Amino acid sequence: MRKTIPCEGCRSRHVKCDEKKPICTRCKRSGSSCVWQTVPSGFRHGSSARYDADFADDQVWVPIALDYKYVDETTNVAREYSLELDKDTPSSLERLPTSHNLIATETALASLDEHEACLMRYFAVELGHWFDTCDGQRHFACTVPVRALTCPPLLNAIYTVSERHLSKSKKYHVGNQVRYAGKYLPSLTSATAIEYHNRCISYFVSLDHTLKTEDESLLAAAVILRFYEEVDLPSVGEDTESALRGIQIFLDAQAIPAVSGTGLRHAAYWVALRQEIITAFSKQRPFRLPLGPCEPYRSFEPADDYTWADRIVIHCADVLQFCFGSEEKPQPHDQPFPSPESRIARYDALIAFETLWTELGPASFNPVYARDPDPARGEVFPELWYLNNCHVAGLQHLELARILLVVYNPRLPRLGPGQRAAMRSVDKQVRSIVLRLCGIAMSNLHSPPGLVTTSAAIGMCGDRFVERVEQEALFGALVRLEDEYGYPTHNVRAQLEDAWGWNG
Repeated sequence: MRKTIPCEGCRSRHVKCDEKKPICTRCKRSGSSCVWQTVPSGFRHGSSARYDADFADDQVWVPIALDYKYVDETTNVAREYSLELDKDTPSSLERLPTSHNLIATETALASLDEHEACLMRYFAVELGHWFDTCDGQRHFACTVPVRALTCPPLLNAIYTVSERHLSKSKKYHVGNQVRYAGKYLPSLTSATAIEYHNRCISYFVSLDHTLKTEDESLLAAAVILRFYEEVDLPSVGEDTESALRGIQIFLDAQAIPAVSGTGLRHAAYWVALRQEIITAFSKQRPFRLPLGPCEPYRSFEPADDYTWADRIVIHCADVLQFCFGSEEKPQPHDQPFPSPESRIARYDALIAFETLWTELGPASFNPVYARDPDPARGEVFPELWYLNNCHVAGLQHLELARILLVVYNPRLPRLGPGQRAAMRSVDKQVRSIVLRLCGIAMSNLHSPPGLVTTSAAIGMCGDRFVERVEQEALFGALVRLEDEYGYPTHNVRAQLEDAWGWNG
């Protein structure tokens, strides 16, 4: 009788596997990765070969090279052959680094029904550019959907975020149903989003192989799930940051090649970094992602605009580490706090970034159109047009860093006759920065992440505004972000209403 060899998923769950390849029926139904063991090479039992036989004295031998190696003909070797055959084709120039998607080589191409196709299209058309603000090659809009067709965890991550975001975007609601691309989606509910989400989480929990943590498709899936957690915040009550822990696992294995390389891994790293900046800023907590590999970006050498935007993002992360600390380089137990002198020196170095940016930053980051607000018309935000989403993202991160450097200036007096005046000056500077942040976001609505960055600044600094017209403008920006772009701001609005005394 033939010995059965189930797939890894069925074997670990101790259920019967029908052994259909490349994906068994159980894994196909659950959307799980169907991984098969490589059948080991071996001799057939009962072989008639004589292993103790001697060769004849006049045996003729074929000469061999001095350098040789034995090769086990496995799927890894087959992959090498495939790359060798394709190395001269034009498309290979765009091929991502090796180990770019270990999962994809083991899974059949997904077949989508109408509902799933709508979710995939929604991600590619409506959500991809949320991730691609500093990526000229648009990996999340273009590469990720195609990659997902052969990577179940990535596919389920896309379904998760598309389901949830569609259900929250009021412009797609027709009565009590959601309509997208001319299709009604009656089965779209928060429960289905949770089901897709749980499939992803169960896959991440089952990871037990080092190579899987080096898979850039899984890093991209973790980044997408992090966005889902942000969008789904009111439903869970508190941001648990479970996807962030997944991102940390992958970045521990991929940080150096992610920063120095190109492709999806590189793009996903920078998305994760921007997500961490917003979270650390909003929660005033230590920065949790590795910045050590980013040293090449602490430079003012000539570069393209996307690299300049990434440099500003790193500067903002450095400022966050200065203000709230870092889990990458925690303070020693015997020195819980840096000396005042070293802290002032570090602060001055961070301030110097702005001076260098003013002198050496590219002119392309200047607005192509700028207009101050007209108070007579009830305007409070400046109008600032930019040509590229990376300009919006870069400059907004520069403004976030400015807020932190104003508030956490180590030279501010804590007591004494000048303390009150210093605090009034801080409030005035912070209000000016927040209004400028809002102006950038509202003038460039083609880049929705700009509103997300702005909402973080409003949430942390909105209580400093005392003029009703400014409060209403800030409140309106938050309402717009939730109603038109499906990003939750209800909790922030409620806190500001209390801080402003709107509730009596």
